[in-house]
Amino acid sequence: MKFFPRLSFTRSSAAGKKSWRYIAFGLLAYIVFLLATLPASWLAWGLHRFGPHNISLTQPLGSVWRGQAILIAKQGSQLNRLGLIEWDLHPLWLFTGKLGANLRLKDDDTQASTDIKLGYKSITASRLAATLPANALGRFYAPVSLAAPEGTINIKGEELVLDQQGLHGQAIVQWRNAGSQLSPVKPLGDYRLTINGKGKSATFKLNTNKGALQLSGNGNWDIYGSGQLNFNGTATPRQRNSELESLLSLLGKDLGGGRRLLRLNTRTKPLKFP
Repeated sequence: MKFFPRLSFTRSSAAGKKSWRYIAFGLLAYIVFLLATLPASWLAWGLHRFGPHNISLTQPLGSVWRGQAILIAKQGSQLNRLGLIEWDLHPLWLFTGKLGANLRLKDDDTQASTDIKLGYKSITASRLAATLPANALGRFYAPVSLAAPEGTINIKGEELVLDQQGLHGQAIVQWRNAGSQLSPVKPLGDYRLTINGKGKSATFKLNTNKGALQLSGNGNWDIYGSGQLNFNGTATPRQRNSELESLLSLLGKDLGGGRRLLRLNTRTKPLKFP
């Protein structure tokens, strides 16, 4: 008889522990359900709250993990539609301390895709590939619109890393069938810009693949310091010189022999991690 109370207490304790396990499991399952069904509007809010001030998402559909929205870039008071962006987030990357996602941008004449990994004070873009019309560059840098560029821009990069040490990796930008409404010569040529991340700075090298107008030059961008971007190069007609003169006269100082100076000195906002 003396042992019955002790036996009864043990059973009650075991049942209580099981109850708490069921409750904890239920709460965990509920939290997982909430996370799995978060609407895409939460991602749009997060980008607006913590992302670049000139980029936003509108008309979000789907969930935080798989969805789509219209990507908008703000330039002054003007809003530019960049296209429909689709995303797939990879939850398993969270166990490595990073958030991984595949991003795809689509528009009538624009295609882009990349794999993004967000870590602690680092961003990695892998398998970057983009194709867009040359006149779309005016959405990001207004002075480009004055030249009314024509042709197609292709961008490729195997892996670009931006962290506290700077920018690392290489990207290739090709301008195919390049042209301008300021010149009767169409196309002007095919050009290649190589961008190399060197840590706190990045270098640029411009080459001509083919065409009537030869462009070449080198530049440097102080990413984390002053934000100063400098480029110096030349534009030299290879053929149809007289037809190119109207365009060349707008480019820069006459260096003789038909060559014109290409120079860009501007300052961007230095990149910083919080």
